[in-house]
Amino acid sequence: MQIIKTDPFHPQIEAFEAMCKKEWPEYFEPDFGGPHIRCLSDPLDAEIYLITENDQILGGAVINTNLIINYYDDPAKEDRARELRDTGIQNFTYFVVDQSQQGRGLGSQLLEYIKTNHPKIWIKPELDKVEFYEKRGFIIDMPGDEKDEYPIMIRIQ
Repeated sequence: MQIIKTDPFHPQIEAFEAMCKKEWPEYFEPDFGGPHIRCLSDPLDAEIYLITENDQILGGAVINTNLIINYYDDPAKEDRARELRDTGIQNFTYFVVDQSQQGRGLGSQLLEYIKTNHPKIWIKPELDKVEFYEKRGFIIDMPGDEKDEYPIMIRIQ
């Protein structure tokens, strides 16, 4: 198993995009402005981390250095997301491991790799993943509420 840092033009990016589209079909194209990550207004703003093994893509994640891909229904959370970005805390999103590969610790290894390269990151986790991130050093910065159920979680090393 190997983790590589790449960009939206990696020759196997479509395998990662397919995993993302399967996991979040309603969000992928609106978030990226089209059917591919490279459709971003500035595609090089997205750092892509891929988990590879035997020339197969097993998972990956996206770090956005300037853009915010995760949006909230709650205006206060939108303001906080912009504030985090403006203070250099980067948005970590589209974190996925192929379902057939889950349980091998690949997600934990990828997250550790990303944390060494990005000591300040935030995420909008799915509700069933909050505990996973808490166990790995993230804290809830803004909890979910009636305006928007999803929290903002941050990790600052």
